[in-house]
Amino acid sequence: MTPRDESPISDTLICIELTNGAQSIKELYFNEGKGSLFTYRKTRIPLQWTVVFIVISVLVYFLSLSSDQVPYVFIFTSASLIGLLIRFLLNAGKYFKWKRAVNEMIKTTEGFKKVSLNVKSSGFEAVYDDQVVIEKWANFKRATISPTHIYLIQKEADYLFPASSMQESEYEALSQIVRSKIANEEADNENPTHP
Repeated sequence: MTPRDESPISDTLICIELTNGAQSIKELYFNEGKGSLFTYRKTRIPLQWTVVFIVISVLVYFLSLSSDQVPYVFIFTSASLIGLLIRFLLNAGKYFKWKRAVNEMIKTTEGFKKVSLNVKSSGFEAVYDDQVVIEKWANFKRATISPTHIYLIQKEADYLFPASSMQESEYEALSQIVRSKIANEEADNENPTHP
């Protein structure tokens, strides 16, 4: 990681030692069943319906062997099954792409021994062991602040600060600073923790 701006940012407002980074990210991203394809709501429900339509299609197929009217029902259930299967596969693809990115972020975070955040009036310094990344508040397009995390959004890189990785007073102070520095703050509309 290289600094985006070589000029030092002065007048530190708050210094935060971020702890339990990888664990905080896991808790934030993999809550509410999002850790598995079979428990995440957007993949679990299409999968359940696909299994139901597989069973119905098999039953209707065996019924169609003995009746002339049933093949139309079999065609309908088969078409529904194909549609549900396509929906499930599309959702599963998005889910695996999201999960791969989250696991990469967790792996990267686990590699750092010390992570700190020096918040200043014109920006912040994110310190990863001996590497320093300097960001100015003016570079951020918008921010999302929720009770569980602060998400800063810009063109080059986004930043996620879980509340559980810092003390409550530090999280409140950081939230207030972000609100005052980034005008386009949102109330958790763009949530990075959802695939």
